[in-house]
Amino acid sequence: MKNTMHYRKWAKRSLLGFLGLVIIIGVTSRFIGLPSGTRVFAEREKNIWYSGKIDGTCAGGYNVTYDRGAQQCLTSESIIKDIVPSKDDLKVGTNIIAQWKGEPLYNAKVIEIVGDQFKVEYYDTVKNVINLNEMRLLRE
Repeated sequence: MKNTMHYRKWAKRSLLGFLGLVIIIGVTSRFIGLPSGTRVFAEREKNIWYSGKIDGTCAGGYNVTYDRGAQQCLTSESIIKDIVPSKDDLKVGTNIIAQWKGEPLYNAKVIEIVGDQFKVEYYDTVKNVINLNEMRLLRE
């Protein structure tokens, strides 16, 4: 009887310790994907994305320093890595952020692909033709 009680206490403590470890790993792994110095585009305003870099973490997620000097604390949902997509990643209907004229980039969708050119429709229904280096994939 004593061994059974001892085993139950041990199992309960082990399970609680394991769950605590899982929680810690889950929270910290969220930040491993975007270490300090990572180049990103961050949604500073709804549908409007500016380039910058990760400068560490903050209470809400990541601290972003924009190329023009401003700083903002953002969740991971408002940040995407600054990686030019491959043509294979794109098809009609793919959600992206795209340049209009310089910076910033705006939410858009690919509506036609002709060779190496992509016709996109921005969130405000304006259309434009751009190339790969003028867009980034937007998480679905």
